[in-house]
Amino acid sequence: KNVGLHHLALKVADKEILHAIFERLQQYPGVTIDSPPAPMSAGSDVYHFLCFMPGGVRLEFATPRS
Repeated sequence: KNVGLHHLALKVADKEILHAIFERLQQYPGVTIDSPPAPMSAGSDVYHFLCFMPGGVRLEFATPRS
């Protein structure tokens, strides 16, 4: 049912950078946080968070869990 870009995933170097991006985006007008930084699923090696940028595109920022 989705036509066009509805999700963009970006890899970041580590958890520290992931949290810095999260903190900054929380303060940005028009950004809606969909989920805070957490493992992608139970036991996952990927740590991530999701947000919606102004305009509605969903962004995912992810890093290997360490």
